[in-house]
Amino acid sequence: MQSFDIETYKVSSQLQRFPGETRPSRVLEMTGPVLYHGIQNHAFFAFNPFFDGVWTTPVAGYLTDGGYSGLSVVGWFPLAEYSYYYEILRNERPVQVLYDFRDAGATSGYLSMVGLGTSSAQIGHAPSESISAAMSNIARIVPMPIDRDLPMRTK
Repeated sequence: MQSFDIETYKVSSQLQRFPGETRPSRVLEMTGPVLYHGIQNHAFFAFNPFFDGVWTTPVAGYLTDGGYSGLSVVGWFPLAEYSYYYEILRNERPVQVLYDFRDAGATSGYLSMVGLGTSSAQIGHAPSESISAAMSNIARIVPMPIDRDLPMRTK
């Protein structure tokens, strides 16, 4: 399995209408850091109902080696999987794009696997949902002080 780091990402959501069909889609555009030689890798993950179900061709994406422009990985995912990938980008660090070529020895072409992953992290490194909820409730319960609550200051 091969990979590259992700430094930034953009999110977009679209709705396309065709005669007799409405197709929602989500896109995650990810960019890696500029490497020491100036090359920067990119990934574009498309989430669309068109990609649902079983495919007769064993492909999950495509990789183009742009030379000095860097790698460009495209992944095709079912719409229902969007939230999984978005949560990884939002909550984990560092994150890598992971991929495997369909054909052994290939350096560009169709991918049999594409996705996101993290490097080793300590268990429980992220705040739990219950802590976030508790802090949100405390913020609502404990009011901000106003002038009459504060002691008088002497000049």
